[in-house]
Amino acid sequence: MYVFILWALLPLLTMGKGILIQNVVIFDGKSEKTVTGNVWIEDNAIRKVSAEPIVAGAEVEVIDGRGKFLMPGLIDAHWHAYLAANTMVDLLTAHASYTQLRAGEEAGKTLLRGFTTIRDAGGPVFGLKRAIDEGTLPGPRIYPSGAIISETGGHADFRMVYDIPEPFDCCGLTHTEKIGAAIIADGVDAVIVASRNNLRLGASQIKLMAGGGVSSLYDQLEDVQYFEDELHAAVMAAEDAGTYVMVHVYVPEAIRRAIRAGVKSIEHGQLIDEPTMKLIAEKGVWLSMQPFIGEGNNHYTNPVQQAKHELVVQGTDRAYQLAKKYGVKIIYGEEGYLVNDVDGTLAVHGQSALPLDTEFVAFDIETTGLHLDTNRMTEIGAVLFSGGEIKAEFDTFVDPHMPIPAEITRLTGITDADVAGAPDEAEAMRQFLDFAGGRPIIAHNADFDTGFMSAACRRAGIPFEPVYLDTLVLAQYLLPDLKHHKLDQVSNRLSLPDFNHHRACDDAMVVARIMDKFLPMLAAQGAKTIGDFNDLVRGGLKEKRRTHHISILVKNKTGLKNLYEIISRSYLKYFKRNPTIPKSLLMEYRERPARFYR
Repeated sequence: MYVFILWALLPLLTMGKGILIQNVVIFDGKSEKTVTGNVWIEDNAIRKVSAEPIVAGAEVEVIDGRGKFLMPGLIDAHWHAYLAANTMVDLLTAHASYTQLRAGEEAGKTLLRGFTTIRDAGGPVFGLKRAIDEGTLPGPRIYPSGAIISETGGHADFRMVYDIPEPFDCCGLTHTEKIGAAIIADGVDAVIVASRNNLRLGASQIKLMAGGGVSSLYDQLEDVQYFEDELHAAVMAAEDAGTYVMVHVYVPEAIRRAIRAGVKSIEHGQLIDEPTMKLIAEKGVWLSMQPFIGEGNNHYTNPVQQAKHELVVQGTDRAYQLAKKYGVKIIYGEEGYLVNDVDGTLAVHGQSALPLDTEFVAFDIETTGLHLDTNRMTEIGAVLFSGGEIKAEFDTFVDPHMPIPAEITRLTGITDADVAGAPDEAEAMRQFLDFAGGRPIIAHNADFDTGFMSAACRRAGIPFEPVYLDTLVLAQYLLPDLKHHKLDQVSNRLSLPDFNHHRACDDAMVVARIMDKFLPMLAAQGAKTIGDFNDLVRGGLKEKRRTHHISILVKNKTGLKNLYEIISRSYLKYFKRNPTIPKSLLMEYRERPARFYR
């Protein structure tokens, strides 16, 4: 049984009689500490939580928790109970009764995943909410938004390409408007009517599309949607009803416009800049992000949609960093404590009995993004070194034959002008391999760099099977006192000179200097060849079993189910001061190997 299911099912268990759950480890959501005790529920409400025995009446059903972990139900601040259960094709073509039945089924699944409350971010869920509230169907309590309000051509304009836009009060409603999924409203008056109608039906908040989206075909990601007076009209209608407006939006200008209009909740916002994030903090606006990752997540067959998705992926990490910097109120997230119990952690990939005084090539790359299938390299830097001596250097820009995102330019300083006329990826790799000359190559988080190089060589028909070393794994083994092992943090720990981080030539030089520091440390522990590093690392990392803070992101519905299985087992089987997640458990539920980025 999942760790949180008991609490999630309380509305079902308590219908008609009381429940006494005994012998459970209780987390109340308020204190960091847990307590072993008992919980009494009656009339769909928790009456008492106590570490001492609870005496209840004869009509109370007693459940032995057998030491399982009991916690409040989870809250999802951005969910689509109806839209998540149905495909876009079903939304446009299927009978409404079918799609509603699918939504009802999904509601039950949502509850069993441990979510007892959701804030629905748009869709026809008023009937579903009533059925759940009355006990007709199992599901979470729903805070509905009602039909998503969109301008013509906006992110929720679900009409077919051949549908002709009509004035708001002219003609009949479209199919998606008839079923309450979305409504097209242009102008202040139309927005007021749409907002008030959702409130009339029972909306707990109002949802508007204030910017472009990934999945839509008619708008661009950077689009600013709705005029400020239109947004303000929705805000006034909501505030008159004692509630607020949430908006779908990604880019800074659209976010600022929404805030000026009085919007209280920003949904997504991955392409935000620093001044806008500061404004969010100053105004006390909520940020509800729904992060995305690149590998395998929301893959689109349409190249326009996929390109927009990649931009959102690239902005996710920076948005979180800015939010943390300014103390922004972020809605919903997932984190864990990882323990590396896997013996197969490798510092050296490929067979090598070379001595420690061999010549190495330290290298680094810069890219247009994180996804090796859709992004490309922009720079390769490398240094040849041995015995503490730098013998040669290599550096070249690489023409990616695609625009470099502004975010990447801000990070690396590399512009489209810099790479114009530079060697393409095939020629750049030939030059790098000639420079390396078959020597072992070294990088920090080497799987990332070699992954891009391997993909480039595969596309060009160039063999690429080097022996490569990873200073990240070596740093985790040799410097266990470090909380994090990013390149700049390892460099600082070893008292190396400052460097221009996120430029390949400078990063490669630092990798060489780090390796020069590591080699005598490894030799002192008995390493005689490069291949000996793996034996040291395997034993050391497993023995220490340090916990590492990780963020776990879900790629699909199967991943969501797997995530909660992992969480349940982390509490029930692997709880040790914290609910730890063994790496072996994480690997068991992964559909594909993970990539760890700097």
